[in-house]
Amino acid sequence: MLLRILPLFVAFLLPLLLQAQEKKPLPPADAKKAFLKLLDRPKVPSDLKDEADPVTKGGLVYTRWSFASEKKADGTMERVPGLAVRQAGLRQRMADARLAARAWTREHGEDQPDISGWSWPYDAAGNRIGAATGVVEDTGDDNQSAGGEDAMAASG
Repeated sequence: MLLRILPLFVAFLLPLLLQAQEKKPLPPADAKKAFLKLLDRPKVPSDLKDEADPVTKGGLVYTRWSFASEKKADGTMERVPGLAVRQAGLRQRMADARLAARAWTREHGEDQPDISGWSWPYDAAGNRIGAATGVVEDTGDDNQSAGGEDAMAASG
């Protein structure tokens, strides 16, 4: 019987006898200083680097790069990788369009008709101006297959 009571005594009564010392919290200024000390790391320049040559795939250009985030104790830099994705050739097409528009203006003395006649096609509520509700706009026969039949109808 005593062997059964002894584990209960140890489990329930002993913790009551051995009161834990209550640790008082740090004053706010000391707590802030201790917290900032845990976060403190030496500042390093970002040192952006291209990790590999850009790869063009599926009309997109993928560029792998990294930046330095911290200096390790052994003197090496901890680097964080990144991936930049952009549309291939977009910058060149935009530059070409600006040059073509400038050349047109120099020659004709006014903007190209598609530029001067352009207006925002949506009203304040976001509805397309001039489009009836539920009516699909003309897509310029872009759903036609090479054989002439409707590609959407042929696939379904």
